[in-house]
Amino acid sequence: MSKYLHKPYFLATTAIEKFWDTSKPILFLSDGCLRYSRKKFWEQLNYKVLSCPLQDRQKFNEAYSYVSGLYERTLPNLAEILNSIHKTEHGERFWRIVLGPWLLHYVGILYERYISLKSAVNQYSDFEMIGLSEQNFVIPKDVLDFISLSCDDPYNLQFYTRILTFLGKDFETDNLNIVTRPVVISVKRSLAKNVVKYILKYVFDAVSRLAQRFVPIVIKNTHMSLGDELQLFLKTGCRIWSNRSGMTELPSLPINEQDRLKFRELKLEDNEFERLLIEMLPMDIPKSYVEGFEFICDRAAKLYRCRPKAIFATNTWYFDEIFKLWAATCNENGTNLCGIQYGVDYGIAACLPLEDHELTITDTYYSWGWKKSDCIAKVVPMPATRLIKRKSIGADNRKDGILMATNCFPRYFYRFQDFLSYDNKQYFDWQQRFVATLCSENRIRLRVRLYILDYGCDCAQKWKDSYPELTIENWEVTFLIGFVFWGLRVVFIFIILCDKDVCVHLGFTEIGFVLHKIVCRRGETHRQGAVAGRFLGVTAVGEDLGFGSHGEVLRIY
Repeated sequence: MSKYLHKPYFLATTAIEKFWDTSKPILFLSDGCLRYSRKKFWEQLNYKVLSCPLQDRQKFNEAYSYVSGLYERTLPNLAEILNSIHKTEHGERFWRIVLGPWLLHYVGILYERYISLKSAVNQYSDFEMIGLSEQNFVIPKDVLDFISLSCDDPYNLQFYTRILTFLGKDFETDNLNIVTRPVVISVKRSLAKNVVKYILKYVFDAVSRLAQRFVPIVIKNTHMSLGDELQLFLKTGCRIWSNRSGMTELPSLPINEQDRLKFRELKLEDNEFERLLIEMLPMDIPKSYVEGFEFICDRAAKLYRCRPKAIFATNTWYFDEIFKLWAATCNENGTNLCGIQYGVDYGIAACLPLEDHELTITDTYYSWGWKKSDCIAKVVPMPATRLIKRKSIGADNRKDGILMATNCFPRYFYRFQDFLSYDNKQYFDWQQRFVATLCSENRIRLRVRLYILDYGCDCAQKWKDSYPELTIENWEVTFLIGFVFWGLRVVFIFIILCDKDVCVHLGFTEIGFVLHKIVCRRGETHRQGAVAGRFLGVTAVGEDLGFGSHGEVLRIY
């Protein structure tokens, strides 16, 4: 490393090449700067990629512990300031429900960006860089807008620019417009189906506005079908009703700098990072909690005209600002909040802030079979709502094809979670190890289903360059089995692509290790991706895999 120490490096913080100076040796702050689609360009450069400070598990755990504690110290401060701004008297739990999802992401993201830049400064103090001009800085509309921006290059350039300015670095700046790319899930339907869907939605919304005034229990985003929810409504004597209203976009609002300056009154510890937090938060907190708060209150009063005895919801606690405010208001008036598990990591991941958040804001939490006692909510095991009335697809050798449903993670760290850094490279390498061992016949039969979001990882191009013969599918193609894991009993083939060391690396709890042992209990040789691929290659469709948790049979479909 010594030969690099005395060279004038240029620090590239994102994948935006306009902000690189290729005439100098380049320091890439992370792998996220290197787009696969631009590999032929950047692999010819004189460059070095800095390692992530959180790759070490112990440092990761220490950072997560610190960030969690800081979140808990910051929330009451923000609650007091927001009550002052809006002339309200809401309790801390109210603001935890409304503001918490953004704050837990924001503190973690800011800390990871800070320690990454501090590591670069400590190793190469004399580097140069090009930052983003202040006139291009943006403020997110709401938490969903913030998450979307944080996973893309331009907003991260804003982050890095502001942090390095705080650290006293001088550098050039340039202009770049920051545009939010909203997630739009489009499913191709015929005109007739679209008309029917529109009519049903109109009727359902009209009935919903009337029904929710009288029912004592409201459910939201349970992932049950409309038919199942209507049956639930009828079988409970019209006591449970589903509110299916969508999210409302916040209108464009001018910035209220006077109100935002009040966030400088945060009372935190006198260390560099917490001073940075106080400096940056006033212009980072989304408009939905400052300028748009009154609009959200008005919309909540119009959309939700009831105060039920209980509210049930899954992941609506995060991105639906109007629902969150209504639920928090109801809770202050005695309504019980009930959470329902959404993701498969819940109950097995040692580090999952989403689980912690949901178990803190709800009174009762319905899990997919696991229990927990050291939390505020009462955890009640129950079947997964996603799997209600799912029929066994059975084995049929007349059918052909192998579906490989894949995932994709942002190139930028956006949340402390069980995966240390959402290593897309390692994840893709595991998949390729599996595919490499398939016989040519099965490779032709294989259909690789890409995740709806690519995050600039260029997944389709990676697969086409590695295996041109594979069929690559996008999100719009009708699923063979279901969404990723749901109803996909052969998922165990993919679980066994990682061994015990990887489980330790991912931070599984004891439950996670038990799951791993159940999967691998009969046949330790199936624990590696290459062996699993060969195993699939010699197993006929419908043939028993032979390792169930309690003697049940798993098959390839």
